[in-house]
Amino acid sequence: MPVRPGNSPQVGPPEPKHNPEPTLWIARFLIALVFFFNVQCAVLFLADPRVYAPGFELGGTAGSAAIQGIGLLFLMWNIPYAVALWHPYRHFISLVEASLMQATGFLGETLLLFSLTADHAAIRASVTRFIAFDGSGLLLLLIALGLVSRLKIISKAQVTHDLHFPHLRFRPLRPFARPRLGHRGLSV
Repeated sequence: MPVRPGNSPQVGPPEPKHNPEPTLWIARFLIALVFFFNVQCAVLFLADPRVYAPGFELGGTAGSAAIQGIGLLFLMWNIPYAVALWHPYRHFISLVEASLMQATGFLGETLLLFSLTADHAAIRASVTRFIAFDGSGLLLLLIALGLVSRLKIISKAQVTHDLHFPHLRFRPLRPFARPRLGHRGLSV
């Protein structure tokens, strides 16, 4: 009985419905935006701390050193972002870490804002800007995390399919190879 197109049984793992590369590049772009603005903030704090010290009600050499210390911390905290940016699928744990770090910053700054009294208007304004900054970064990272998680689920489904249905696994035909007798009979 001839097999007509469309009626042939599926051989091999289910084909992904889309190419994963565009999804990875979208995730990279989202991570890159957050990474860029975080590092930009760190560099600005390091380069000219006197401009930012008054926003934290700090001044003088001690205030500048404190702001530069915050800039160094920002650089240090962005290492998982850079690793996730390199390849978010392979370095998925770094993307999870970056998302958790961003969420920690967002929640911590929100709690900090509620603990500040009204007579600290400059600090309240600075913390409010950080909340908006980290909140938007968290949203972008969560979107990237969702995209990469979806790719991981699709990939896991394909591997699971191969484990449960090894007889349906794709084996390329070798047209010029001589037939050999395998443990399941004749194979090509």
